Amino acid sequence: MATITKRNKTNGKPSFTAQVRIKKGGKVIFSRSATFSQLKLAEKWATRTEKAWHEGTFSLPTPAGTFAELIKRYRLDIEKEVGKTIIQCLRTLEGMDETNVGCHEVDPTFLVDLARAVKKEGRCAATVNNYMQHLYGLFTVAETAYKIPLKYEDMQSAMRTLRKLKIVGKANKRDRRPTLEELTVLMEEAFARSSRSNAAPLHKIIAFAIASSRRLSEITRIRWADINYEDKKILVRDMKHPGQRKGNDVWGLLSNEALQIISSMPKVDEKIFPYASDSLSTAFTRRVELFEGIEDLHFHDLRHEAISRAFEMGWSAAKVRMMSGHRSWSSLEIYTNLEKIGDQLEGWKWWGVVFQPETPKRVDALKKGLASRKMKQAAVSEKAKRSIK
Repeated sequence: MATITKRNKTNGKPSFTAQVRIKKGGKVIFSRSATFSQLKLAEKWATRTEKAWHEGTFSLPTPAGTFAELIKRYRLDIEKEVGKTIIQCLRTLEGMDETNVGCHEVDPTFLVDLARAVKKEGRCAATVNNYMQHLYGLFTVAETAYKIPLKYEDMQSAMRTLRKLKIVGKANKRDRRPTLEELTVLMEEAFARSSRSNAAPLHKIIAFAIASSRRLSEITRIRWADINYEDKKILVRDMKHPGQRKGNDVWGLLSNEALQIISSMPKVDEKIFPYASDSLSTAFTRRVELFEGIEDLHFHDLRHEAISRAFEMGWSAAKVRMMSGHRSWSSLEIYTNLEKIGDQLEGWKWWGVVFQPETPKRVDALKKGLASRKMKQAAVSEKAKRSIK
């Protein structure tokens, strides 16, 4: 017989502990319990556990423990080889109550219910699709790597059902481009900010993204040794790619503007733009929020601007691919209907600003800022080491 006990956590949120106890001859012959954040999940687990015991199909969790624990093992194995998005999705899945079940209970129906739970958190069909796609890798290695017989066919079956039910779906292609007016006010604010302090030259990084089509995380990884001036190429380290990041190094074409911006940067570090991408992203977002007329503009939209601009300037699809790093022609379909109208940024006043070398005063400020960041990083690293010990 199952009993469910409600308790409040220290943060005030409720938890529900379900316990299944079966007696025979006055003695307890079976007892299992599990805790959930929702009453309905506790009830569902209790009903399923009682039924499995009476039908003789109940078995103890596999050596991996729960499905959540298996996801964690997989995450820890791959976290140094894939991007932050995949790791964050897996971390979210392993923390859900729904994955707190034995691996033997994972079947197509379970996976469909898991996707429904992910979607109930307010996520769109495309986002749910990403979460589920990141589980595919686990199903391909579970039996060999962890001796857990998850069936790849179960994942395929679940995804077919999820697509039919519209629980997962493809994302709408984003086509947001900044206007010339928006770029002007952003550059003015970014330039003023960098002039007032030893902050990163955000105006140069914005211009470089437009000139090179590079993502922000890629920009902050570029090293001086990665530049081939003769062939006007750059080695893009760990370029974003589904299922792979580490080691996915690709040579990309550099425009003349991008090369001139690089030449304007001081050699104060092995990296050309030695700044944290998260901090730059936050700074960009704050600049956008300063102006009521700019809505829904992301730093990644500058990549879209760079590629669209290249087509409008008459670049061939092959040349654009050499710059952007797209692996397939289909990925460029959204841009191929653009007319050859020329360069809308020809004569843009900000090119002259970002091509100018940093002043000695700014170079000193950048050196001090870089040294300060390295000291903080070293302190954090040392603290982490001590906590492990």
